[in-house]
Amino acid sequence: MRITAAHAYRARIEAMRRSSSNSFDAERKAASGKRIERPSDDPAGFQRATLLRAMQEDMEAGRRKMDLVSIELSTAEEAFDGMGRIMNRTRELTVQMSTALAGPEERANAALEVARLRDSIISLANTRHGDKRLFGGQQTTANPFDATGAYLGDNNAQSVGIAENTSVEVTFAGDDLLRGTSGGPDIIGMLNDLETALATNTVADIQNSLGDIDLSMQHILDFRSEVGARHVLIDNLQAHFEMVEVSLLNDRTAVEDADPIEAFSEVLRTRQAYESATQVSVAARTQSIFSLL
Repeated sequence: MRITAAHAYRARIEAMRRSSSNSFDAERKAASGKRIERPSDDPAGFQRATLLRAMQEDMEAGRRKMDLVSIELSTAEEAFDGMGRIMNRTRELTVQMSTALAGPEERANAALEVARLRDSIISLANTRHGDKRLFGGQQTTANPFDATGAYLGDNNAQSVGIAENTSVEVTFAGDDLLRGTSGGPDIIGMLNDLETALATNTVADIQNSLGDIDLSMQHILDFRSEVGARHVLIDNLQAHFEMVEVSLLNDRTAVEDADPIEAFSEVLRTRQAYESATQVSVAARTQSIFSLL
């Protein structure tokens, strides 16, 4: 078959184009450090890298949820700490008013303080993070307690899904916490009764309230311990996520990243091929068109 000058010219141009494209791709991979950047680089590898990237994004989303849960649990823990301090003060005040040294006037003043302590514990029970109330069960958009201490929430905790088949409860049922619906002490009711006993100077009732105060303090401490258990769960999940993320990163690196030595060698090889194609083309253009016939 007779090779025309035009055919030979087009062949040289195509060889230069391929060499230029290969050289560009090699330099791009060497500069980015990535072996796969688009499907055509390695279809199977690109699909695997896409799957690994999606798994990493899921892990990052789970981490963001855990961070939020950790903040909400810490907020609830601060509220429990405040409630504990209120009960400590209530006990201290009750012990003082239980003795013969206290008189009607002192007990009347103590009654006013107990009323303020009750209002404070109700305020803490309406604690929220952002717009989420933490002690209303799944009713998180409005205060779970009114000014009198009546509970307006429900008795179901709200959970946040962290990963598949793994969730953490982030809210608490306020009626169980302060109204004794699950058999615990009715803390708000106890404070109301104590206020009445102090205001009426009923020493026996003041003295009898000490046992209920001790139960209330332990009850709040139990709830605080539950927060600690949930924090431990979050910490364990975070440790697990860290291990999985390291594994995913290693797998993705193995699939996507280019070997530096191989990438540099490929740059040299493709550059030399391009230079050779260019030299052939230049040499060919110096020939007479008649020498190609």
